[in-house]
Amino acid sequence: MALIDEKIALFKAEVGDRDLTDEQKRVFETFCRTKGKLKSISTTDNSGTLITMKFPSDDENEGTQHVLLKHYKTNRGTVTAMEILNMMEVVRCGNREDDGNHIVYWEEKYNGRIKYTFAVKVAKSGNIFKSFYSDRHK
Repeated sequence: MALIDEKIALFKAEVGDRDLTDEQKRVFETFCRTKGKLKSISTTDNSGTLITMKFPSDDENEGTQHVLLKHYKTNRGTVTAMEILNMMEVVRCGNREDDGNHIVYWEEKYNGRIKYTFAVKVAKSGNIFKSFYSDRHK
């Protein structure tokens, strides 16, 4: 079994049979695939602007595979399955930095002890999800 398949199985097991919101279900389905058509997820940011992002699932350097291989239950920038399922909350409530090529949403939670970062690449074809990570070290 490939490492990404192991990470997806671990992610699925950690989520288990929890009741998920529609948005969490969409994130879950997006993170449980390794290739295929780009999935899109939309939400509004803290200024009320509708943001739609495409989620690549077949690249170890960006998108869902990148998060599962580099940040999900790893030593650096670690995030849990529940944090992944709730990552759109960082877009809705977090601070935004935009340099024209990339948008970074970040939010500090738990009294400033953990900072979550949600990174997006701005492209002509639309916004592309790059990464989601924390400043937590396991």
